[in-house]
Amino acid sequence: AARRLEQGKRVPWQILEDTLEEAPEPGRRVRVLRPDGSLLAVAEPRGDGTVRTIRVFGVAEIRAADPEMR
Repeated sequence: AARRLEQGKRVPWQILEDTLEEAPEPGRRVRVLRPDGSLLAVAEPRGDGTVRTIRVFGVAEIRAADPEMR
């Protein structure tokens, strides 16, 4: 899911919700972490059940290091 969010693709909210310690209050934004614990994005659920990213962090650095993202 992290790679798909970095690429700007839609991801089902349920995937993120399953990784959260507790469900966020309606209308609340959540921090999305990469597998290594670094901040990936700030996001909130869309009405259609997918993730709406407010801001994605560190993508430029990842693109520079990963030829597949170019």
